[in-house]
Amino acid sequence: MLLVLGMAIYVWHTSYGLTLVPFGLFRRQSVSPSRRELQLDRHLIACREHQAQLTERLARQLATADIIAPLSPQQEPQLTRDASMERIEVELAEAKKQEQQLGEELKRLRERSWLHRIPRAVRPIKIAAGFVILVLSFATALSVFLTSIDKLENSACRTRCGYRINHTRLFNPLNLLALQFSKAYPLDHILMGSVLALLVMATAASLCSSGVRFLWMRYYTVRVRRTAPQALLCIASWFALGLLAVTWSVVEVVAPDWAMFGGQRYCNLTRDDHHADRGWVRDCSDHPEMIVPCRVDSPQEMCTPTVASALTLRIAATAPLLGSLFVYAQIAFFAMYLLGFAWCAVISLTRGERQTRATAAEASASESSSGDDALASHHGRQTTRVTRRRHRSNQLDTADEEQALLG
Repeated sequence: MLLVLGMAIYVWHTSYGLTLVPFGLFRRQSVSPSRRELQLDRHLIACREHQAQLTERLARQLATADIIAPLSPQQEPQLTRDASMERIEVELAEAKKQEQQLGEELKRLRERSWLHRIPRAVRPIKIAAGFVILVLSFATALSVFLTSIDKLENSACRTRCGYRINHTRLFNPLNLLALQFSKAYPLDHILMGSVLALLVMATAASLCSSGVRFLWMRYYTVRVRRTAPQALLCIASWFALGLLAVTWSVVEVVAPDWAMFGGQRYCNLTRDDHHADRGWVRDCSDHPEMIVPCRVDSPQEMCTPTVASALTLRIAATAPLLGSLFVYAQIAFFAMYLLGFAWCAVISLTRGERQTRATAAEASASESSSGDDALASHHGRQTTRVTRRRHRSNQLDTADEEQALLG
């Protein structure tokens, strides 16, 4: 029963995790800012808000100023208005200068920060590792699918023995590589250790990404230092069950020949040694091509199966229906892998398009805002000049009238 539950987790989560791990390495991750960066960001936001307030005050002053109509002879309100407009313009210029300084300081801080340099330096390595893991995950899923098809087509006893076969007949990339690498120890152990680690990471990544949910309803999410104890308990239990199914799959379908006998070989040629009175003996000294890899039907005194393979053989012999069910589950695993690959590819493409659009929108917004600010400041300066010119002309007219009256 536990193995059946583990196989369900393996089909649902491990298959999706095989695509989630490499695409997660392709994704550009943001770095948490430092305390100084957060302070500069807050100061920059406050400076921009202050600029907006000053621009609004300047617009109100320009709207209330009587530019076209003739000015009143009482000059004190006009002088006060001109002084307030000049003060607002000076404050706005200082705020823009401060914003520019804060932006340059924040840019220099991010360029010099090692937290921002490390992702840039490590990103090519992450992309290369992502491609390697993507190829390895595809080879794993392909090996699972081909071995399952091989069992369905070439098994002699079929459902009576859980679709057991003596050896693989279809091409299995991981099984073939492991058998070839077994001639140069420990390359085969490095390869299969990498495959096993990938399956474990895929299961953990998918469980942490989806959290605790039932169908479309999510009950708990996995977050750093904020995960509920109930979620940790459920995910740990599911992860342990998934490892059972991963062990079964590595032995049965990922690399069955290597997992059962490793690099063991035996001499498949016997001769009658009547000179030494030893009867029939195995001797391949003259026929090295008769030294073949061990199989299920090989002599037990010559080939020793591993403990994991012996356990799976016993389970399949005692419960053939369970072995048959697991063969079909492996085909479902491959189908879920293809769906997960398509989903991750679409999500990555749409995320890249959204980031490109957001960057273009920010650039256009900054250009338009800078253009609007420049136009507003130019209009404000031109209006102030007109107002001052009219004010001086009114002052001269007033002085001429006073001199005429005195004369």
